[in-house]
Amino acid sequence: MQRFRQLIIILLITYALGQAAEWITSSPVFQIAFPQSITLQDFHWEDFVFKFREVNHREDRITLINISEGSRREIAEQIELLSRYQPRVIGLDALFINCFDSLACPNAGDTVANRKLSDAIRLAGNVVLSARLHASTSGLLMEREVYDSLELSDVQFRHWANYGFSNLVTSSDLLSGIQCRSYCPLVLIDKTLVYSFGVAVARMYDSIQANKQIARFTEEEILSYQDELINFRGNAGTYSYSFFGQVVTKGSYFDVLDYDDLMGDNFSDELIRDRIVLLGYLGEEYLADPAFEERFFTPLNPTLAGRSMPDMLGLVIHANIISMILNEDYINQLSPFWDFMVMVVVIVLNILFFMKLLQRNSVWYDSLCFLIPVVQIVVISWLRIELLGSFNFRLDLEDIIYYLAFVTFAINIYFGPWKALDERMRLQLNRWRQKEDVLN
Repeated sequence: MQRFRQLIIILLITYALGQAAEWITSSPVFQIAFPQSITLQDFHWEDFVFKFREVNHREDRITLINISEGSRREIAEQIELLSRYQPRVIGLDALFINCFDSLACPNAGDTVANRKLSDAIRLAGNVVLSARLHASTSGLLMEREVYDSLELSDVQFRHWANYGFSNLVTSSDLLSGIQCRSYCPLVLIDKTLVYSFGVAVARMYDSIQANKQIARFTEEEILSYQDELINFRGNAGTYSYSFFGQVVTKGSYFDVLDYDDLMGDNFSDELIRDRIVLLGYLGEEYLADPAFEERFFTPLNPTLAGRSMPDMLGLVIHANIISMILNEDYINQLSPFWDFMVMVVVIVLNILFFMKLLQRNSVWYDSLCFLIPVVQIVVISWLRIELLGSFNFRLDLEDIIYYLAFVTFAINIYFGPWKALDERMRLQLNRWRQKEDVLN
């Protein structure tokens, strides 16, 4: 019983020290004193896997096409031309709203263009439009937004098409920009199940694979807006980066066509026929456009930490999501509860080991206090990378570094000032009890 009490107290001291260290390192004062820490805030060990793993194939079922700032008439012409080559699905990542409001929609007066686009969608018969989820004001006070409405394209367009929301799960601040690592596959709006844009496109292409994605979520997870990690396999276009002095070049994972390529008939029909064709914004100057609009930071960013430029367009993120669904290439992970339990077990084993070492007055204690936690941190980091790279399994042990670093410090606190204070309090309590006995 005494040993169990010691273990619990040391565990609580370790937790308190780890929480304090985490709070201090994330505070503005610490970041001002150590500005280099800011560059590591958006770093995850798993980024090594996304960035450096070899991808020995291209996604030959998805083609990306740039609509740039094209008008509705131009987009209609693109859909008409694509339909001749019989793509399996046409995913159009665009929202066509307020078509009869000349103030909100500059194209409202061009009724011919609107009718042309509506007819193109109707005749194609396989178009998926994007929609937009909106959160209520009550969601601002919660950890995650509470979506309660869905913004759709005007009825004359969506009547002939399926749709899915294009919202991505992002985190954003002034220092690290807009980060995207996951997405929400489906949500419940007014008791109606609404699919994300990627799931809606995948369902039209291969309903069996798409249903496997849907089946990964329980009703409780849907209601709590549980997200799915995106297993990023590649970007659009060729890009290079430097790694330990070596220049690494990555080829395009997706086939990409610009507006001029498509309308100028400068492509092979194999890029369209029986494929998923995604139309969306890929920059005014094609992929070379350096603008930040519609770009996100992802684990494929050429720079691991201290990132300077967002690396992936929203349409390419949706393409990665669809590819992940079709390939059944999901990243599996433990529930937060079991991640916590794994961390507790590791910390408890460390406490028991160092307590035994200290009680035996081992000459190795001082040396091993530093060496063993460092070795464990390295091994755990390597294990996380290996599990994700080889088995698509993510072990979320980000916080364990703080606790491993303070295990021996917590033991020293317990057997030092804590035990001395405890004995003094026990002695004082006994004195009070003796005085009460005398008075009685």
